[in-house]
Amino acid sequence: MDIVFGQSGTRPYGVLSVNETSVDTANNTSTVSVVLTLKREYPIYSSMTRTSTATVNGTTFTYTGTNGGEGDLVMINDSLVVPHDADGTKTINCSATIDLQITWSGEWIDYISGSGDLTLTPISTQATVKISQNGGSFRDCPVWVSVNGGSFTKVQAGHIHVL
Repeated sequence: MDIVFGQSGTRPYGVLSVNETSVDTANNTSTVSVVLTLKREYPIYSSMTRTSTATVNGTTFTYTGTNGGEGDLVMINDSLVVPHDADGTKTINCSATIDLQITWSGEWIDYISGSGDLTLTPISTQATVKISQNGGSFRDCPVWVSVNGGSFTKVQAGHIHVL
């Protein structure tokens, strides 16, 4: 998903690209790539250090440096592992702010920002329960659960009453 923001005429603008790159069914997570790019069709004459951010699912990535130059400036290029909700679904909020502080064609541009939501691939959540017999009886037996074919995790000890 590309969020294009601050675009007007020939002035610089931002693109926040957030894409799901992999799905880990066993752990109920997705990995997303986060790329923040400043698009400069014409040169920006500035050597001042600025701070720009991209926030995805509550995690903030930061770029600190100059915005000067021409062409594409990749400010952030990172990834993030996002846990899905218990039902296997997940929608993440994505936002970015670029600190420009420049005059462009007589207009002062302070910050440009944009935001949007990305719905990740739903993960089927299937649980397998394993009960281990304890000493030949089912009394005080451990209960183990595996989600989506992952490793088994002990969740509780309990009693099973056979009628």
